[in-house]
Amino acid sequence: MAESPIRLQILTPQRLLMETQVDSVISPSVNGYLEVLKDHAPMVVALDVGVLQFGAREDRRKAAVSGGMMLVRDNQVTVFADSAELAADIDVIRARSDLQGAREQLRNRLSRLEQQRAELELKKAINRLKVAGASE
Repeated sequence: MAESPIRLQILTPQRLLMETQVDSVISPSVNGYLEVLKDHAPMVVALDVGVLQFGAREDRRKAAVSGGMMLVRDNQVTVFADSAELAADIDVIRARSDLQGAREQLRNRLSRLEQQRAELELKKAINRLKVAGASE
């Protein structure tokens, strides 16, 4: 089997989550999703909360990411995520609890900053459940 053309690293402030060879990376940027293939032009992209997909077309893996940056250069993609979890590692019970907590928080009278934080926590919990293949 030939080696895949792109080296992918997914890093969080706490650890190196994954390092692997892939054929493509589909990433949630603040301007929408984008796909990186072999020989992609160099770029730096701001990440949004969303699903990071990577691998080969017939064997795609997923991770939930929550913001950060992605660097593409010389067939290497480095994701510097604020937080990231592989689909298999997501604690669905905790994600559902986080979702419920964010919804309850949004029912309260909040300052603008508290409202934004609760909305972000809601978005992150929904994303984690989506990546894990679980319902809300």
